[in-house]
Amino acid sequence: MQLARTRAVDVILVQALDRWGRSVQDLILTMAELEALGVAFVVPGQIDMSTPVGRMQAHLLSAVAEFERELIRERVRSGLAHARARGKRLGRPNATPRLVNKGLSLIRQGVTYLQAAEQSGVSISTLLRARRKGNAA
Repeated sequence: MQLARTRAVDVILVQALDRWGRSVQDLILTMAELEALGVAFVVPGQIDMSTPVGRMQAHLLSAVAEFERELIRERVRSGLAHARARGKRLGRPNATPRLVNKGLSLIRQGVTYLQAAEQSGVSISTLLRARRKGNAA
């Protein structure tokens, strides 16, 4: 959008309409701003944004894409709640003291935190936290 505002571009090419904005409102505002700036908005092989019918189609498709994202979000939240209700532990397993010590030992040997995390199977944040707690590397 910055390029459009500075008039550095005349056309914005988008592969798919749902890649441009996260909501119908976002798409509508963007399209209105681009039109006011005299910048064409092109979705190849899909919609002619220079016509009223094309803009209406864009709004409808954007609404459907937003609806689909909301459905996916709802299904994920429902699945997580169901898993928690069954007592399933979510997230990465806790690091064992042995693995943390292995990572800290690697750091003491001069290995980077990233390499130590990859080699020990412990996250960088866990290694940093362990070091702060007094298991200093």
